[in-house]
Amino acid sequence: MFIWIWQLQKQVGKYGGIDNLIKKMTSLGVDDICIKFHEGSSPIGGGVNFRLDFLKYKESFKKAGFKVGTWGYNYFNNVTAEANLIIEALNNSDYYIFDPEVDVAGKTSEAEQVCKIVRKAHAKATIGYSSFPIVSYHRDIPYAVFNKYCDFASPQIYWGEMRWDVNKCINKMREDHKTYGLNKPIYPTIQLYNCNSTSYEAFRKYGFLDAGAWSFDQLDDTASKFLISYSSNTTKPVKDRTEDMKYLKDTSIEELQSQLNSLINANLKVDGIYGPATTAAVKVFQQLMGISIDGKVVPNVWIALNQIKSRPITKISSPYRYVVRWIQKRVGANIDGIYGKITEEKVKQWQRWCNEKHNENLVVSGIVDVNTWICMFKY
Repeated sequence: MFIWIWQLQKQVGKYGGIDNLIKKMTSLGVDDICIKFHEGSSPIGGGVNFRLDFLKYKESFKKAGFKVGTWGYNYFNNVTAEANLIIEALNNSDYYIFDPEVDVAGKTSEAEQVCKIVRKAHAKATIGYSSFPIVSYHRDIPYAVFNKYCDFASPQIYWGEMRWDVNKCINKMREDHKTYGLNKPIYPTIQLYNCNSTSYEAFRKYGFLDAGAWSFDQLDDTASKFLISYSSNTTKPVKDRTEDMKYLKDTSIEELQSQLNSLINANLKVDGIYGPATTAAVKVFQQLMGISIDGKVVPNVWIALNQIKSRPITKISSPYRYVVRWIQKRVGANIDGIYGKITEEKVKQWQRWCNEKHNENLVVSGIVDVNTWICMFKY
């Protein structure tokens, strides 16, 4: 699940710094955030410079193992300027989501122009769009254009604000997408405020392959508990994900397979198919990381993979629990996720071995620095 953020700097201030904000998100099982980058053709809206705030903190999230996306509220009044901001957003993030609402009503031509410019610059980028959930109520929004150029739809199914039953809201959304020929995968965005736990559980049972949540800025206690539960959920979805979907081709599965090959020598064929071999490898990785062993790619699996992939400098009292567990496995230490004196000594032994065996020149410090990381992946 990806979590939308509206005013990033305000959240950094609320939690007393970027490190505390990241800790809060990680405690909720969050590892994928979509941060506002622009307001129409300007990086500024309501006195907030969204672009500068994003660029200021992006690397902190990436180093913590987060997937980082961008979004912008769309107007399409200045096609070139808005398209260029979106291109810049994609230059600096893992994906982008359009937010076309009332201000793009009737602007089919402008929407097409913006999408064409963006796609020409980023032909292979992951791009989505998020708008009103009930298409038949908003036929002046150019849904067909976004369906043509985007990879997924993330309709805003805010059943709490709409005062609809959650099942009615989801079923009508899906029915309208089918009726109007909108055939891209649906990763609905839910609201993180003013909803009861029963409605969240009803949403969970639809088993969408992915979903968004608006927004971290408005997160309440009930939604917090849902996020924690959602991230560790082991219940098999009852809709949308059939047995055949275990073999669904997806570029994120290819990334998963590549990382498992690199980190645990899984020897998987990188084909984007989530079959028995990949499931078994995920279970091995989950056991190593101390994550519930169910073979499902829950957010903590991605957090662990990306945390290790970032190769942070690691030493005594390191906060990177997943990184420490992988290092401990690599150097033959007891795997507990705590970088103490015993693990430090094991790292020193491994550094000496690497120098003697492979004629390297590692500093025998017990610190997993840049050069030690390189050797750990080389030998």
